[in-house]
Amino acid sequence: MNEKQKWMPTSIPAKVLSNITNSGSVFTLEPQPKPPDPLDNVRGAGSKGFDSSVHDLLRIHRPAIAIFVETRVNPLRAEGIIRRLGFYFFEKVDSHGFSGGIWLLWHSQIVQLQVLSSFDQVINVLISDTTGFDWVLSAVYAKPSLAGRHVLWNFLNGCGFCASHPWLLLGDFNDIVSAEESFNPLIVNRSNHFLSWINRNYLINLGFSGPKFTWTNGRKGIALIKERLDRGICNSDWRVHFKEGFIQHLPRTRSDHYPVLLNVSRIAPFDAFNKPFRFEACWLSH
Repeated sequence: MNEKQKWMPTSIPAKVLSNITNSGSVFTLEPQPKPPDPLDNVRGAGSKGFDSSVHDLLRIHRPAIAIFVETRVNPLRAEGIIRRLGFYFFEKVDSHGFSGGIWLLWHSQIVQLQVLSSFDQVINVLISDTTGFDWVLSAVYAKPSLAGRHVLWNFLNGCGFCASHPWLLLGDFNDIVSAEESFNPLIVNRSNHFLSWINRNYLINLGFSGPKFTWTNGRKGIALIKERLDRGICNSDWRVHFKEGFIQHLPRTRSDHYPVLLNVSRIAPFDAFNKPFRFEACWLSH
């Protein structure tokens, strides 16, 4: 898999301020990757078209939480870009040149969020609602190399607090769990360390509706590759609380990744005065 830059916002409409007990959604998007160009500043969150593209999506989906991965932006410029997007609370892992970088941004008046831990492939946060229900979200951008992904899995294995709560991991895992998740004529067999890690930790791979794959290299003929790299996985506690949660792969636009929408619903007494709390996310690359 080639280097990709992305952004991933999670969104809650601003008009819904009550709680996270009813429903929500998360979607992901990644545009076509481009090689480093010294004449065009830094790609990703620092690229020329980034602000307009992101503002359109933020305007439509009104996110309370936004996560940007593979940001490719000078750390000195990051805070200015974040504030232009309308966020004043954030946690970030800086990129290293043209590799890595995660931003997690949120509106504190809408969602209560506590950063638990982070390193260059994940940020773990605790999300709380007004009823006192807490759950953990891990925003993931896994490295393309197997060795790098093993570092991520070992880090997550040590997150005891995450495993002791309802826990959802969401993002680009840069890996597949079965041959059916890949259309790649050049690769017949592939060791599935990722699936083994999921099974060892008793995690649940969320299903989806829509297009079968979430990423394509955009090439023709035998060089064409399509894979399902973006997903949500959770523990049984999260699934019990969000029984109706599901993922939808949306139509692809300018991206090499399809947008992915996660609709989250937690069973709760009906309250006509408290409308559903929406939670959306997406990732984007330039």
